[in-house]
Amino acid sequence: MTPNLYLPFGVGILGFLFAMFGVKGYFRLTLLGLNIVGLVGYLVIFIMATVGFQES
Repeated sequence: MTPNLYLPFGVGILGFLFAMFGVKGYFRLTLLGLNIVGLVGYLVIFIMATVGFQES
């Protein structure tokens, strides 16, 4: 099985859903925040890799 570029998005969204329904309180906010930061960071890297490295 070859790794996929979209796999971190799926894992990030799955982690976001688990964090939403997890433990309540400050810990939940921390997990949600870290998942959002991770997804946005990977989105930036993904866009840079797919759009920025295309040959003219």
